[in-house]
Amino acid sequence: MGIDFIGDVHGHADVLERLLARLEYRREGVGWRHPFRTAFFLGDLIDRGPAIARTLELVKAMVEAGAARCLMGNHEYNALSWACPTGNGAFLRSHTPLRWDQHRATLEAYAGGVAGDPEATSRAALSSPVWRERLSWFRGLPLWVEGDGFRAVHAAWIPRRLEQLRRLLAAGAGVDDGFLRETHVVGSTAFDVLEDTLKGPEAVLPRGLTIPDKEGHPRRHVRLRWWIPREEAVNPTQLYHLSRETLAGLSLEGEPLPTLERPSRGDPPVFFGHYWMRGTPRLLG
Repeated sequence: MGIDFIGDVHGHADVLERLLARLEYRREGVGWRHPFRTAFFLGDLIDRGPAIARTLELVKAMVEAGAARCLMGNHEYNALSWACPTGNGAFLRSHTPLRWDQHRATLEAYAGGVAGDPEATSRAALSSPVWRERLSWFRGLPLWVEGDGFRAVHAAWIPRRLEQLRRLLAAGAGVDDGFLRETHVVGSTAFDVLEDTLKGPEAVLPRGLTIPDKEGHPRRHVRLRWWIPREEAVNPTQLYHLSRETLAGLSLEGEPLPTLERPSRGDPPVFFGHYWMRGTPRLLG
């Protein structure tokens, strides 16, 4: 048996189907199946793309048929947090305009034609039996997997964080409301674990510097390339996960390296998604 690891689909069902066909999977009902290999989705099935509902239907069908496995990504976690009430009229993930922009495509896919007004669209989606069922399915997705000779996680395999996560959750278990609420307590172990595992370790840019994110919003935090061996990193630019163009606009001379834990050499390989890459794919580390 072989495994095909597939990164963030983000609602691009057409692209996913072309990939599966190229990998010689065969359509089987709603899903696809390979005669002797298994697909392994690394999370972030939703948001951004034009066919979110079809993407979820396809992947869920493959998982339930035993033709695929799937991890939770930060976008599935964010969807659960957006829908989970705090008990005082608010939600774990606050319904701000910025976050609405991030959730819009997914909520509109399940809102039955309601669009435009964020709260009306959100209420319509949450009243959809299909979307509620998809949220329930998200809860059961594992946050990490240790397989036969490999490990898999959505964003970052940080040994200290994974050990904490093992103590918080049984291996392969999903999240319940209690754990979900605990992950929103800033400074708690659950908060720190989820931040690093599903979003990846970050550092604060020095001297008040900011960078634009993919939507053009200014950010002071930058994702770190945790997979770079310590002996290869001699300046911060090698650890910052930024484009060459963005790095060229930052003045970082003399800045210390961010403190960063990474897996040890000789450990089983880690398969992860989350990060936008350029160039020809290659093995890292």
